[in-house]
Amino acid sequence: TPIVAGGVITPINGTDYEIHTFKVGTGTLVTAGLGSAESFSFTLPSAVTADVLVVAGGGGGGGAAYRHAGAGGGAGGMVTANGIAVAAGTYTVLVGKGGAGGAGNFDTQPSASSVAAGSVDFGKNGGNSGISFAGLASAVGGGGGAKHHGSGPYAGKAGGSGGGSTTTQPGGAAEPGQGSQGGTGGGYYSAAGGGGAGASASTPAAYGNTAGGVGKESWITGSSVFYAGGGAGGITNSSTDSGGPKEGGNGGGGGSQNNGTDGKGGGGGGGNGLDELGGAGDIAKREGGRGGDGIVIIRFQHTMQ
Repeated sequence: TPIVAGGVITPINGTDYEIHTFKVGTGTLVTAGLGSAESFSFTLPSAVTADVLVVAGGGGGGGAAYRHAGAGGGAGGMVTANGIAVAAGTYTVLVGKGGAGGAGNFDTQPSASSVAAGSVDFGKNGGNSGISFAGLASAVGGGGGAKHHGSGPYAGKAGGSGGGSTTTQPGGAAEPGQGSQGGTGGGYYSAAGGGGAGASASTPAAYGNTAGGVGKESWITGSSVFYAGGGAGGITNSSTDSGGPKEGGNGGGGGSQNNGTDGKGGGGGGGNGLDELGGAGDIAKREGGRGGDGIVIIRFQHTMQ
């Protein structure tokens, strides 16, 4: 029987661990940092030595207009710690939600004056995640990807991992120790991917895009799982990268699957800038993808009750 309700007893390398997983969807909505989060509470009846994984919500991808594709959102910050001495008591867990994708605008002209002010927007930053254990840093939400239309250039937002940028701007900065800088734009009409926990996105060629930076591997559940990959830059007619998530990245692609992965803090993909798009339904293809929700996992050695 778990010492805390909801725990799952899992044998790992000959040792029984009690694992508690917190995801968006069952907690209490609160505000945390630059984005929203859900709150949970749990009580430890006795002291434990815990290992933790904390991943914040991913940033949303940037919006697009005409051929100007939006950049990918940065992954949520990723914090891990092993062997934390935790006293008996009641603790709070926050799990960050993914940031919304930036609005897009279908327009047949590339000039800035043809796009209504505010109709194209940056992706929103993801929400922070954390545990109220003494000395444990909170994971910072991923940075939103840069928007893109004729009046640019635009830089991605700072976050756990930084959002990708468009044209020649540097990528958004990352929280030290939690992720990577967003990809730097590579020239005219280009859209870079957002940074991941494992690496930054590469710089695209002019008119091109790049996939998001890869995430990082964790074995906290006893199996290999990658978390916190960056979202890809949106695609244009001349893009050489389809924008799909890199293996292990868990970020949003720049195509039809452009939301970040929930429960892994992936960044959202940038909005697409394909000039053959048209019609009332295609505006959705200009919007940036939503960042993936974060996750918190706590494990400690199980003791018989």
